[in-house]
Amino acid sequence: AALRTAPARPPALPAAPGGAPVPTVLQDLDYSLSLPQSVDYDRELARLQARLAQLTRHDKFRKLPLVLVFEGQDAAGKGGAIRRITHALDARQFHALPIGAPNQYEQAFPYLWRFWQNLPLPGAIAIFDRSWYGRVLVERVEKLCTPAEWRRAYGEINEFESLLRDNGALVLKFWLAVSKEKQLERFHEREQSPFKSFKITPEDWRNREKWDDYLDAANEMFEHTSTDACLWHIFPADDKRYARIKVLQTIVDALEHAMKLRTAP
Repeated sequence: AALRTAPARPPALPAAPGGAPVPTVLQDLDYSLSLPQSVDYDRELARLQARLAQLTRHDKFRKLPLVLVFEGQDAAGKGGAIRRITHALDARQFHALPIGAPNQYEQAFPYLWRFWQNLPLPGAIAIFDRSWYGRVLVERVEKLCTPAEWRRAYGEINEFESLLRDNGALVLKFWLAVSKEKQLERFHEREQSPFKSFKITPEDWRNREKWDDYLDAANEMFEHTSTDACLWHIFPADDKRYARIKVLQTIVDALEHAMKLRTAP
């Protein structure tokens, strides 16, 4: 399918008929979704991990660079989903990259430069825990870049991902969405856990105070960067097991399609 490239300065989102607000994405998710009772989580997880292991060890995978992008609210379960993926992989095949603020050296280069440095070779996998979308999310909301810079980034990002696809890469983008109530519950759980307390920081609480601003930024991001060639896969993650299975199934399906393979009956 042809890529829908966003303009450098995208127009305002169009109004819905009758002057009603444009339907948003994250607010409309069904956060109550969970695995059907007929699905055994452990068994389904093992099945998908086994299939992922088979696919990434197949001869055809040697020609395919795989890029996995994870975004979402704090405490949405991105780390847990990534761990379920990497448990199925050969450690020599993948590189998991937690993305934070650029350092002084990286700031001396164009915005996307540091991401170019970490792209995978054919037969390898790059997993981005946060990504180049920081420019239109945290940098936008926290005013760490100018409005002209984050508006221009929509087009830059679409061109970047289009180049990856044209060069043979499979790019899969995931947004794990958590409700505001579930996030608060998980924040308190982290504070009380000796094993997870390091995962809750004052920055997490500051981000929560700007919940609506981040929601608006994310919804506009989906509008401008979910293209025919590189869709966003948006999954509610109040039930972490549901989200993990959806992520793994999406990766397996995409690999089978890209490699023109089908699961054996």
